[in-house]
Amino acid sequence: MATDHSKAQDEKASDLVDQIHAHYDAGLGRNAIAKAVGASTWRVSQICQANGWDFDQERTRRAVEVHVASAGEQRRKLASRFRNLADVALQGAESTTDPDEMFKFTKVAAVSVDKDDVLDQVDRRSRESSDMATAAGMFTAFGALVRGAAAAQDQGGEPP
Repeated sequence: MATDHSKAQDEKASDLVDQIHAHYDAGLGRNAIAKAVGASTWRVSQICQANGWDFDQERTRRAVEVHVASAGEQRRKLASRFRNLADVALQGAESTTDPDEMFKFTKVAAVSVDKDDVLDQVDRRSRESSDMATAAGMFTAFGALVRGAAAAQDQGGEPP
């Protein structure tokens, strides 16, 4: 009986390794993998390290980009749902003569419009942050180019 139990544990561990490897190959980060497979980040790190799968800075950067893009898409879908809910609620308010019902529908519409606006502001700020990060990267690259040109001129060489 103990052998059957050990065999089942080995198969379960092997399945977990396979799942982690599939998510790792798909470009997910450690936290996303842990969430997807229902394991702790420590366990994911342990398995990845044992198999030589490294989470370097470039891989982490790409995983963050994927996460940010996914979050943005989720915000846009949710905002669209709030707009639809507001529309339905306003139609309900227009179709009733009961003041209490009208108030309830109007309140749902107002909250939905407010939440849509909040999500739109978050999405706009996210895009602006991304634009700022891109501009900062370009500025850093330009600074390196200028420093390289200055160093070349100081040494009597040609600027790059």
